[in-house]
Amino acid sequence: MKKSCIVTGGTKNQFPAMAVLALNIANICPTIADELIIYHDGICKSDQKKINKIFPTIFIKYKSPFHNQKNFSDVITSYFSPMVFCKYECLRLLTEYHTVIWTDYDILINKDFTAELKALPKSSFILTKPIIDGMKDYPDSTMYCNIDLLKPQFSAALMLFRDNLPNPNEIYKNCINETKKLAKYLYLPEQVVLTIVFLKHNISFNEINNSNNRYTLHPNEANRLPKDKTLIYHAYGQPKFWNGLDNSEWNKLYNEWIFNYKGSKFEKEYFSFRKLFSRIKNKVEHILSKKNTYKK
Repeated sequence: MKKSCIVTGGTKNQFPAMAVLALNIANICPTIADELIIYHDGICKSDQKKINKIFPTIFIKYKSPFHNQKNFSDVITSYFSPMVFCKYECLRLLTEYHTVIWTDYDILINKDFTAELKALPKSSFILTKPIIDGMKDYPDSTMYCNIDLLKPQFSAALMLFRDNLPNPNEIYKNCINETKKLAKYLYLPEQVVLTIVFLKHNISFNEINNSNNRYTLHPNEANRLPKDKTLIYHAYGQPKFWNGLDNSEWNKLYNEWIFNYKGSKFEKEYFSFRKLFSRIKNKVEHILSKKNTYKK
């Protein structure tokens, strides 16, 4: 019988945030999935063993299909990383799991939402409310794809896939091909590609009830919704919980990882991310200024 899994992934220097996620899942919603799967680029074995004491976890060394891709923009290579494309692997996991949930690791779960997820329609693809008119914000990515720019763009921070999704391996291959084709134009990379591919395949989806952004509320907007009504804080953008965005609950979990489990800490230079972010921010603003010159 197939199991269910919850999936995340990133570079090894961000691993402590994934450890915090494992603790967060174990403490708040331990029945959300049978296993946690972490895609990575070199997490040490000792840390892997520590995570497995927290929650049953499978570590998969990500074999990027883009290792020969030379024309990714700085936004992907410096601000994100090619690891961002490991989200596509959720599609291939459907041969082994009946339900695959992707979550970014820059989140803090406040309340168990397992029952709510299990009660969702048995459709093949469910996600938090898409960004309305989102595709028109990324014309460089879409003008070459014969895609309606007024279509909503997927918000890919929390997604649920079920194994009744038709042809997931074919969809996966299309994601790889579209990424290669659009490499130099991608801004929010995997999110745009998933949107384009699913639109091309005419795959419908259901939306998680994300009223008042209760699944995606930024911590800086916590006063917008009572904590007992907020399921997830999502620290999208910069800074994150680990490099300047102070949050006592996240800090408590991080300290538990460091002191109770003797886990790896963030490297000191990672905490000085603000300098790097400033440089990248200037680059992104330059890209956005070019993008805003586009006329339909």
